Amino acid sequence: MATLTAEQLNKKMRERYPGEHYLSILQYLHFIFRPARYLEVGIESGDSLALALPETYAIGVDPKPCITHSLQAWTKIYCMTSKEFFSKYVGEHFDFIFIDGLHQYDAVVEDFIESEKLCKRSSMIAIHDTIPLSAETSGEYTEGYWTGDVWKIVPALLHARPDLNIITLPCQPSGLTLIMDFGYAYGLSKEIIEEYRKKDFDWVDQDWKGILNVIPNDRSLWVPLIHDLSSLIKAT
Repeated sequence: MATLTAEQLNKKMRERYPGEHYLSILQYLHFIFRPARYLEVGIESGDSLALALPETYAIGVDPKPCITHSLQAWTKIYCMTSKEFFSKYVGEHFDFIFIDGLHQYDAVVEDFIESEKLCKRSSMIAIHDTIPLSAETSGEYTEGYWTGDVWKIVPALLHARPDLNIITLPCQPSGLTLIMDFGYAYGLSKEIIEEYRKKDFDWVDQDWKGILNVIPNDRSLWVPLIHDLSSLIKAT
């Protein structure tokens, strides 16, 4: 497998992920959605957790958090894996959930299934790293830029869950998928999970925009597709 040079990697990233950064999009979603309760799986330095607004009650989950950003919201950190958290958590549902944990298909499937149980009809789940760049950076773990095979959950959900409103934004540095309209069905079957586990980069790369339901990274184009957010914007 040919290794991309830094110059080739940067060029391909600019082409595949135009427009604003995912943190800017998350900030916008917090501002418009104004969630009362927010859950973030995989917080690292806290750059995205810091976007939660002062009126939000936020929960962050990470086995080894290293927060270097000031947090605005009243925040509780659970220093544990997401699997441990979901097995122990007993509490209210969340309005907004951001999944940015292990960059592995099986892990993100489990995080999504458990997160969905904590959603209301009007909740949103955002999943990071859902547009792969290359076979190398979306395969086995490699140092540096690595998205893993998180992307596989998107076509799996699009196939098995037509009840959900799912769009993917090609934002820097690795894409962001937004999911809404919960409450009509739940989870993914073992058969669907296995079917998409077998998919590889070449399969998705031949039509990644179609397979991942990619919408241009332009607020005038994607915001109207998020029905609840559109109504909030019109009211402001």
